[in-house]
Amino acid sequence: MGYTLYWYREKSIDQEKYSMILRDFKKILPEFAQKGVILAGPDGSGLPMINEYGVSFNGSCESGGCCETFSFVQELIFPYREPSQRNGKFLQYAKTEGLQYSLAAAALLIIAKQYLKNQITVSSDKPLSNWDEPRDWCQRILGYGSEFVPEKDLEA
Repeated sequence: MGYTLYWYREKSIDQEKYSMILRDFKKILPEFAQKGVILAGPDGSGLPMINEYGVSFNGSCESGGCCETFSFVQELIFPYREPSQRNGKFLQYAKTEGLQYSLAAAALLIIAKQYLKNQITVSSDKPLSNWDEPRDWCQRILGYGSEFVPEKDLEA
């Protein structure tokens, strides 16, 4: 069964806002481990990449929990193809098949929405209930997130 997260965002995110997104994401990292959400590097092995340029991770292929890489970078670079745009924003997506690492990806997108407001739109192809656990984590740990609702009109 498929499950994909979609977001439209601007090409570049202000460094200060991006730093706040990273700071908050790092605050909830312990929650992932506690709940059994294993994050691996982009190829499904090693450690996730989390630094001032971007966040990139996958589930662990060793445990059978990997699919497409989730990446959220400060500056988009498109070396191979023309990106899809809508209203001046660029389409990004990650097919996660609903694997455990999709919870971490959803949490990061909730955090990004908190700081970027109308500079990002977020959606997925599954029901709102798939966002419940990441919303709860963000609310409990960061003090926001319960009000997050993904947009429904994204064309992917």
